[in-house]
Amino acid sequence: MAYSYLYSIYGPKAKTLDIDFIHRMDCSSLSIIEKMIDKNINSPLASSCGRLFDAISSLIGIRDEISYEGQAAMELESFCASGMKERYKFSIYKERREIYY
Repeated sequence: MAYSYLYSIYGPKAKTLDIDFIHRMDCSSLSIIEKMIDKNINSPLASSCGRLFDAISSLIGIRDEISYEGQAAMELESFCASGMKERYKFSIYKERREIYY
């Protein structure tokens, strides 16, 4: 899933990106994925947040493969929460449509 996001943005140049995710992948596998996407073979469009979280988790090195639904998202949430010590210094009030600093 992560590579499909990169491929949709960068096209064939995606596999030449100098990022850890690409270095962890097998180049021949990426070429196969590209062909599958181009020919619409087992590559349905997905717009769910779950697939987005799967992709983000893989791109930043948290998890490339999952064993159960939601695993990558939960691990991403845990990773993000572990470093949070402060909150934004503003409040949003929906009913008043205002932001207070």
